[in-house]
Amino acid sequence: MLGRTIEGIKTNELIPFLTETGNYPMKRYIYKSDINDGICKKYEYPFAQRFYADTLDYMICDDDLNYVVLGQKLIDKYSRDFLLARRYMAMARQSGQVHVLHRRARSIS
Repeated sequence: MLGRTIEGIKTNELIPFLTETGNYPMKRYIYKSDINDGICKKYEYPFAQRFYADTLDYMICDDDLNYVVLGQKLIDKYSRDFLLARRYMAMARQSGQVHVLHRRARSIS
């Protein structure tokens, strides 16, 4: 959630905005109360159309974290064997025989 509000903003707008709102260096979420008409007119970034921490009740899981956690779990469980599983995946994709990979994955677990 922390980065969602300013996703895609250029640094030459981000640092002055954070400084103006008393949040540079960044130490908290950006709140809707930080945004006013003056800020919306001053910067090209569409602040008025973003989501803010103080206007949401919940947030979906960040998919970037899903891959990091999944990768760590795979390494924890299979260690060096995980590299072998990656080779099987590449071979299965090249040959179009993904079912081979599934069979081998079942035999590992």
